[in-house]
Amino acid sequence: MKIREAINDCDQLYKNTYKFGNKLKWLSDLDRRIYTELISPRKNPAITSFEGYTEDTDIETDLLVPDEYAEMYVKYLVSKIDYYNGEWERYNNSAAQFNELFISYAAYYNRTHEYATHKRMRV
Repeated sequence: MKIREAINDCDQLYKNTYKFGNKLKWLSDLDRRIYTELISPRKNPAITSFEGYTEDTDIETDLLVPDEYAEMYVKYLVSKIDYYNGEWERYNNSAAQFNELFISYAAYYNRTHEYATHKRMRV
């Protein structure tokens, strides 16, 4: 999924008044978390660094998570909107949906990528 697609999908499914820059920052925060917690500690020659997204980032840039799990981005944006709108019941629902997708992706990633430095345990 590309940056443009995530933000457009969010805006089409969920009417809101938040600016593109807000949503871009939220996507950047999420991908920074994904890079730091999942990608960086493991071997992945395809992704060696993540600098974040800014207003200068091409909106056709691919987000870090593959398309099979990309719905996570839209759910994350919706949960942020619900949070900042103070719509707590909606936030609880959208955050739970995001968390389920994030956990599913993290489990997949952990199963399919070795740690970058593998230490043997002594028994």
